[in-house]
Amino acid sequence: MLEISSQPLDRTESAPKIIKKLPQITSTKTGELTRLEVKVKGKPKPKIKWYKQELEIHSSTEFEIEEFKDGTSILTITETYPDDSGEIVFEAHNSLGVATTTTYLSVGGIVGTKEYRKPEWVTQMEEMQEALRATQSIPRFIQEFTDTYAQEGESVVFECIYSGNPVPGIILR
Repeated sequence: MLEISSQPLDRTESAPKIIKKLPQITSTKTGELTRLEVKVKGKPKPKIKWYKQELEIHSSTEFEIEEFKDGTSILTITETYPDDSGEIVFEAHNSLGVATTTTYLSVGGIVGTKEYRKPEWVTQMEEMQEALRATQSIPRFIQEFTDTYAQEGESVVFECIYSGNPVPGIILR
């Protein structure tokens, strides 16, 4: 018996396309579980790979990779450490092409522990403040005022030479 289907057969093929990308930056703290989720489509079904600092990640006690039928892939890092910081890349490929998405994983230590590393902007600000302090100097007189005698009603000029950085203001009392 011949069956006729009212639905057309889908024979179109397509290169992988990432539907849900990784964020540019993923921040976490030392010791925390971190999950990175991506969704991809393509026909034939794309093969997926995850990379950390250009090295392929394989499922282990530290990293778990899950794949779902809908094209979702989840990389779980069971416990993050500062040395996990760096570029994480998801790659999907089939016979028609390759698609990638990348995040920078930033693992901060807990303040007060040796693993804690200050954010770069804080370090830069501290360096700028230190450089400013190095150029600063306390106000001092190079040549002080000298006693001057004058008759009543006569004009008098008092002169001194001083230095300091930032330039100090002088107030006479």
